[in-house]
Amino acid sequence: MTTRSRQPESADHAANCKEYRLAVRVTQYAAELARVTPELAAEITDDDNLSWRHYCEEAAHDLDFAALATSVSDVLKQQEDRYAEDTRPDGSKGSHGRSAAAGMLMLACRALAGGRKPDKIALRIPR
Repeated sequence: MTTRSRQPESADHAANCKEYRLAVRVTQYAAELARVTPELAAEITDDDNLSWRHYCEEAAHDLDFAALATSVSDVLKQQEDRYAEDTRPDGSKGSHGRSAAAGMLMLACRALAGGRKPDKIALRIPR
């Protein structure tokens, strides 16, 4: 990746490089996540919705950096595992929001790594 632009650059990869294509998809998903998270959680003040928003904002940042890795697929797998660990609410304040966001992001990482488009980003918190 080109450190100057902090974006995946085709010149940094071999022709038809799978990791480059994956990096571009991850960057696009991270940008979409960063864009829609505030819109979806606007004017929401309960703990679960706020924790969903904060978790997704942090994930957008993490995924943006994942796209800059030499092996984007390996980093996506690590992120998927991390999100999988966070899918069970622990009863703490906001834990249902975090677990809902983690579940959505775990599935998104799995889809991206498999070359598929992730599901639409949505605020869904089971009660």
